[in-house]
Amino acid sequence: MKNNSSFKNKLEESGYSFTSQRAEIYNILCANVPAHLTAEEIFLKLTQRHLKIGLSTVYRTLGIFTNIGITDKVDFDDGMSRYELVENFDGKNHRHHHLICLGCGRVEDALDDLMEDLENNVLEKFSFNIIDHSVKLYGYCAECSRKNKIDTGAK
Repeated sequence: MKNNSSFKNKLEESGYSFTSQRAEIYNILCANVPAHLTAEEIFLKLTQRHLKIGLSTVYRTLGIFTNIGITDKVDFDDGMSRYELVENFDGKNHRHHHLICLGCGRVEDALDDLMEDLENNVLEKFSFNIIDHSVKLYGYCAECSRKNKIDTGAK
């Protein structure tokens, strides 16, 4: 994960000040990788640390982070926007995929680029150069599959 100096540099290069509030929100995100936190969850964690940062400040800060490439805003179709740190701040990230369990709600990151063949086929067939994508796969994790006796087809 990125350190505070590259975080500070990214803010300043993008025309934003490095503030203690932004640093605290960034630190919460770093401390909770690979969780996909909502603004409210970040606010609660700040409150538990006795930090007086308002919820509106958290929302504004996450908007800035997302606009300049520090975080990705993800939606798992549950009515909540969630945030995760990007791998690199250079703007050349290729998003990872998310595995979403319909049983327990757990979200796992699939870091492999599972779409490379599809992207190559799209480029070849349509002359469409994909620069990014977002994939959410819904199903049941191993624990929920066992609990509900769901055949996963895995060997």
